[in-house]
Amino acid sequence: MLRFPLVGSRDIPLYISFTARQYSNRRQSRTAGGGNLYTGRDTLFSAMLPVPINMTSASNIDYDRGKTNENAFIEGILGMGSGQDGGGRSLASLISNLPFLGGFSPSFLRDLTVGGNMGLVDQDRGEMLFNQAQFRTFQFNFSMVAKNSSDAQAASDISNGFETFSYPQPDLTNQSMLHPPLWQWYVLANTEDGKISSSKLWAGQPQTSVLSSVTVNRTGAGGAYSVDGKPLVTNLSLTFTELEPNLQLDGNLVSRSAALTRPSA
Repeated sequence: MLRFPLVGSRDIPLYISFTARQYSNRRQSRTAGGGNLYTGRDTLFSAMLPVPINMTSASNIDYDRGKTNENAFIEGILGMGSGQDGGGRSLASLISNLPFLGGFSPSFLRDLTVGGNMGLVDQDRGEMLFNQAQFRTFQFNFSMVAKNSSDAQAASDISNGFETFSYPQPDLTNQSMLHPPLWQWYVLANTEDGKISSSKLWAGQPQTSVLSSVTVNRTGAGGAYSVDGKPLVTNLSLTFTELEPNLQLDGNLVSRSAALTRPSA
């Protein structure tokens, strides 16, 4: 595993450990962070970096305007039975829309007479109805300032590694490509046992993701400043997008594959 910094690492309280493995379309493998029957679960790339100043996640849920599917009759019965307010009005709403003799109803007659003159119109039954959950994104912004040549080399290797393993790989015949790797990350305490910190506290319960954007600035010091010919400051921005939409289960976020492969009750 690549690591930055190499100098003064004991002074850093929390690290993020990133791991890339081969893509899989199998639910169990996706939940476990990648790997498949043919290539195994060997790590393709891994790196450990200090928790950055800027580390964000973004959740976006799509809703469309629709019409409520509430039933006036059921609402009226429930309201009258429980004594809640509005039960009588719900029943009245139902009755006003029932067809009467000859196809006429109170609502039709109201519109023909009073409603047409007074401007009465049907109640707006619009409602925001769930459409889909967008794939959640995570943004990390690192600034790697090298204290010596070894630090500068580590920063270079890490930046190049993230760039390299964000791309697909050609197959043996060059007629197809292997899907880019799947990624997982954890926040680790800088202790001897490297205990994993709570994913809710620092990471936001991340699920298996893809690396959708990598930006590297190798002149982060404001120019071509170097240590033994290697960049002095390397700025690295990473954007991960979760592979699947999430669901909430017992107060926790889980991916679709994790929900489908969870133990039966």
